[in-house]
Amino acid sequence: MIFPAIDLRAGQSVRLYQGDFEQATLINADPVAQAKQINAAGLNQLHLVDLDGAKAGQPENYATIAAIRAAFNGTLELGGDRIVIGIDGKQGYVAINGWLDQSQTKMSTLMQAMQADGAKHFIVTDVARDGTLQGPNIELYQELQAQLPAINLIASGGVRNLEDVQMLQASGFKDVIIGKALAAGNVTLAELAEVAPC
Repeated sequence: MIFPAIDLRAGQSVRLYQGDFEQATLINADPVAQAKQINAAGLNQLHLVDLDGAKAGQPENYATIAAIRAAFNGTLELGGDRIVIGIDGKQGYVAINGWLDQSQTKMSTLMQAMQADGAKHFIVTDVARDGTLQGPNIELYQELQAQLPAINLIASGGVRNLEDVQMLQASGFKDVIIGKALAAGNVTLAELAEVAPC
């Protein structure tokens, strides 16, 4: 599935550059309207991120999320309606506290531990690529998928255009999250609807 992303900060849709809260770009002051536009384009999946909540360690944009849920017809991920684990990292190590700190835990080690406890779906974001339009880190995704062949890896971070989406799909990653490329106009909702699996 193709998941357009809406990152929430103070009730608005924004994009961060490499997870830096000081480098936030306003995408839409009305994320509910943005979600409706995604629906209208024929896409019925949406990925939400509560940036303030990630930083604070507790939900911070609940009212906006509830309004989007009420307005959006389809699958809404906020870490998932299904259980989806978000693993964010840089250079193969887990990033924590809203990406502000980097741990000494390998992404693969954390994923293996969670898989042992029954987790099956993982959103993997390369913090160094997120919001940069530098292209997805397919090498990282392939390495993690090879180590954990039974998981569903959802690729996130760095997607530049439709060609990147198609390249990820051709590499076996059917679930892709797209944020900055949409905001920058490098790919349209209509184009995504054409390549989204039914």
